[in-house]
Amino acid sequence: MPKREFTKRALQNAGYCIFDASCVQEALDIIKREKGKFDLLLSDVVLPDQSGLVLMHQLKIINPRIKIIFSSGYTDQKAQWEIIHTEGIDFIQKPYSFVDLLQSVKKSLQSIPVK
Repeated sequence: MPKREFTKRALQNAGYCIFDASCVQEALDIIKREKGKFDLLLSDVVLPDQSGLVLMHQLKIINPRIKIIFSSGYTDQKAQWEIIHTEGIDFIQKPYSFVDLLQSVKKSLQSIPVK
């Protein structure tokens, strides 16, 4: 099973509402359609059409409170470690387990400030 499908099913089975997108443009279309009402973006750093960092910056304009978790299997410059570290973005290295995924999501969601 592809990692994206595994992640989607795992999070749905844990009770999370998931919107699945394969690229930045598709994600932005969903985000705009849903008026930015998301608590968390889990995205690969490297996407087919643009960088996950581009998606993050565009999403932060729509919803500055959203939490971000990036994931990557790359260990070179494609992973953009320096930017991720500098901006304090949560990160989960591929391949990851179901337990690691849920822990990462819970940790990020717990850090959302109360309105």
